[in-house]
Amino acid sequence: MIDKFEKSDLFRHPVRPARHAPPQAFRAAFAFHQQGLPDQAEPLYRRALRQNHNHFDSLHNLGLILLERGSVDEAVRLLRRACYQQPNNPDAQNSLGVALQALKQPERAIEHHRTALAVNPDYPEAHLSLGFALQTLNRIDEAISHYQRALAIRPDYAEAHHNLATALQCLTAQRRRSRTIGWLLRRGPTSPRCIMI
Repeated sequence: MIDKFEKSDLFRHPVRPARHAPPQAFRAAFAFHQQGLPDQAEPLYRRALRQNHNHFDSLHNLGLILLERGSVDEAVRLLRRACYQQPNNPDAQNSLGVALQALKQPERAIEHHRTALAVNPDYPEAHLSLGFALQTLNRIDEAISHYQRALAIRPDYAEAHHNLATALQCLTAQRRRSRTIGWLLRRGPTSPRCIMI
């Protein structure tokens, strides 16, 4: 089972341009964000949100910056607002799921990943994220199917290959333990070794 949440491809969501006439601050923030300069983009996204506190792309993109930086609580608040603005946006739903996973709330994360996949079933990042959340809950078979789906969509997806290999190792170890416990139980309590599982 995956025992820690690391920065990974789960955090690498595409930065999306605004769909409507964006505030000037957003345009500047977006340019910095695309260049990989989140420290310069953050104050401009905040300024854009002061101009329009419901600006979806500023909410989402600032949420991604904060999530990557580790300010997960604030990221969750912004990403919730983005999901409220556009509940059928798969990027926002998946991003919120990733943030909830970072808060060690995989059950709630799963809901958002599933919502993203209901809108876009061919979204490899959402399959990866959902697989990760399922694997943290030890639902290995389900996780494997989502990793495989991510790879069917994007065969060169390195992180999906890695997570699939990890999940398969976990599944093998679980089956081995089950066989050992079954053997010990069938053997009966005649040996002290039966107590030491």
